[in-house]
Amino acid sequence: MRNKTGVLLRGFVSRLRPGQEFLFSNVYKKLSADDGFDPEHLSRAFDSFSAEGLIELLPVPLLWRRAVKESTPADSKLEIKGLLGAYLPSPHGTLSARFVIPPLSVLDSRSGIWRSRRLQWLRSGMCSEAGRSSNLLGAGLGRGGKLWAHSGTSVFDPVLCEIVYRWFSPSDGQVVDPFAGGSVRGLVAGDLLRKYWGCDLSTRQVEENRRQVMLVKPALLPEYGIGDAAAALPTSPRADLVFSCPPYGSLEKYSDDPDDLSNMEHEAMLKKYGTIIKLAAERLKSNRFFVFVVGDFRGKDGVLKDFPADTTRACLAAGLKLYNSMIFIQGNASATLRAAKQFGASRKVVAAHQNVLVFVKGDWKKAVEVCKGGRATSSSCGSSSVHIAEEE
Repeated sequence: MRNKTGVLLRGFVSRLRPGQEFLFSNVYKKLSADDGFDPEHLSRAFDSFSAEGLIELLPVPLLWRRAVKESTPADSKLEIKGLLGAYLPSPHGTLSARFVIPPLSVLDSRSGIWRSRRLQWLRSGMCSEAGRSSNLLGAGLGRGGKLWAHSGTSVFDPVLCEIVYRWFSPSDGQVVDPFAGGSVRGLVAGDLLRKYWGCDLSTRQVEENRRQVMLVKPALLPEYGIGDAAAALPTSPRADLVFSCPPYGSLEKYSDDPDDLSNMEHEAMLKKYGTIIKLAAERLKSNRFFVFVVGDFRGKDGVLKDFPADTTRACLAAGLKLYNSMIFIQGNASATLRAAKQFGASRKVVAAHQNVLVFVKGDWKKAVEVCKGGRATSSSCGSSSVHIAEEE
């Protein structure tokens, strides 16, 4: 762009985090003939707006809008149109352009596109490990488990959050997270215009998450509850997506609270875990998805615990159906450094992946329509609108 308008607008969008391109969706809808993101409709509607009118639609601060107005020539509409189109999900093109990350059964966070996207998210200032001890994994680093570890404390990957929200929830949906942990899942949900409710036992963790929210300022503010998920879930919001990453047994010890799963013996932990899954499934609306990120871990006796299988059994018992199973590969330099010593001493391989398990409640075809339509109560398929009945 050659004029001042382009410089100002480019300056604004350069500060957007990956999820914030959705701030442009309202503009796109107003310029389109329907509620979708169809570039063909945009072209037909564009001529009815003056350049000044288009600027009024931009979701930028008032001072930016005034500055742009003062420097906008009458023929700059096409430049604004191009800018809007560049920051919206494309219904055509490569898999990455359409879905952020190719929707394959192996999700490789070592890839260039994943690493670049993650860096964009982290530039927002999110610090998910804040609020927890600096070495929660401790000896657990030798027992497998959570992979995105920094300084011995697991940190959830924001790109994994983004694709789960984009792929398996409507754009205005409600996310319920019974094991909230750090701030990442709530912050990413907010920037993607999803409402988020998360619960955590740790008052310190929730207070830090709320501090992170004020620091990062996502488009929608996530909500956090403090306490046992088994007690809090019955009054949690009705969910369009349940998304969480539960404690891996005693791999990380989060607190001394007896209700904390990480403090329980394995069988007691699985019983409580199954109860929480059942309660979360009850809060999930019909025809919606339920996603848990889990992995194997070793017990104190050194024997591997098949936690993905335990999770699947608990979800099936709660009336959910297994729909997708993906492998999440996380690049972790410390795993490579530990591999020789660990394997040489015990013949135990170092964990280098996790499982992303996707379940569905109700009719999977209707659940897909809810996600494709982009709204929690209806979806579009071609030129016809399909209303998805919701269970209350």
